Amino acid sequence: MLLSTLFDLSLLPFNTIFFTLLLFCAFVAFGQWRQTKDVAILWYIGYLLGTVAHYGRHFWITGVQELNFVPPPDPPLQWNTPLSYAAFACYFLFIDWLMNINSSAPRLSRALKGISRVFAYMIGIHLLLQIFIGNEFADKVHQVFQVILLPTMVWVVVHLLRNAHLFYQKLVLIGTIALVIGFLCVLATRLIDGRHDLVDGVICCFPMPWGKDICLYHLRVGVVLDVLCFSWALTLRQRELLLAAAPVKIVEVKEPAAPAEVIFIEKREMKIKGPLSQQICDFLEQHFQQDSLKVGDIAKALHTTADQVAHKLKEETGLTTEQYILQYRLERAAGMLLHSDKTVSEIYRDVGLKDLAHFSRAFKKKYGRSPLAFRKNGQKKVG
Repeated sequence: MLLSTLFDLSLLPFNTIFFTLLLFCAFVAFGQWRQTKDVAILWYIGYLLGTVAHYGRHFWITGVQELNFVPPPDPPLQWNTPLSYAAFACYFLFIDWLMNINSSAPRLSRALKGISRVFAYMIGIHLLLQIFIGNEFADKVHQVFQVILLPTMVWVVVHLLRNAHLFYQKLVLIGTIALVIGFLCVLATRLIDGRHDLVDGVICCFPMPWGKDICLYHLRVGVVLDVLCFSWALTLRQRELLLAAAPVKIVEVKEPAAPAEVIFIEKREMKIKGPLSQQICDFLEQHFQQDSLKVGDIAKALHTTADQVAHKLKEETGLTTEQYILQYRLERAAGMLLHSDKTVSEIYRDVGLKDLAHFSRAFKKKYGRSPLAFRKNGQKKVG
């Protein structure tokens, strides 16, 4: 009861906080999109605005009544449910784009796109059911669809666990879990009688056979937690893109520089010690841009097994096959940084790497400086 009293005395009702947060995050995301033109941001904005519109109908009608104004006319079609479908369609596409699942897990990416298409179809289906059969039947179909949605969301969470390696990706995973838990309150309301709200619109409780209630937070609380995690993840992601895409200032030297200030640039080559590494190098020359390239592809091209390739390559170079491929790609990236005007975000994709943060860490480990610093300063000629 103390928690309920605190919320009742709050100067900012939860609905006000809810809508203000979502609209603010949408405004910030739009500003980020203007900087990087990242497609993931557009799907995120669609998710936010669809969610605001979904809950806005009920909030608008009830809010006006609480202020003793004449309620606005309710449109003949209930557009809040189709808008929730639109929000979920954008939601799954946002996850797909932000986590770069298309490169790391193509099957999961296709599944997420397929789920988004199902939600898009449901928009039209729900509207047609309202027009030709009635709102009551359309609501029953929606309730059945909600029951199907829960295992789908759980399935997505399980697969995200396998692909969330970076911090911002883990934030996406946490936000999705928070939304799934909030969704449990919606299903429990459908299936269990006797619900009462411990805090109106925030925490709902349900009677259990053993005599005690089980309490869950409302779906809107799950949306708030989800949006906070997603916005944080998106900010970290955009920071990496902005740093990678930062232009390099080229200063024209009008007078000869002192010998000590001259920076010489030399082209580095992979150190090839044996025939196998030479064969692999020749293969990579043609295929290093493929982000789905695997050790098995190399073994197949050389008409041998992956184990034999790994064993012989270890003897010749001291590197595993994966390490050798990475070193080759970093060498090619270094050459592009020095001899092209492409941005870092373009280069790491051109050499077949999947994640900008991973590329930056590996490059700095190899060359002792970030890709931008490497491009700006060049390479000092040794000897």
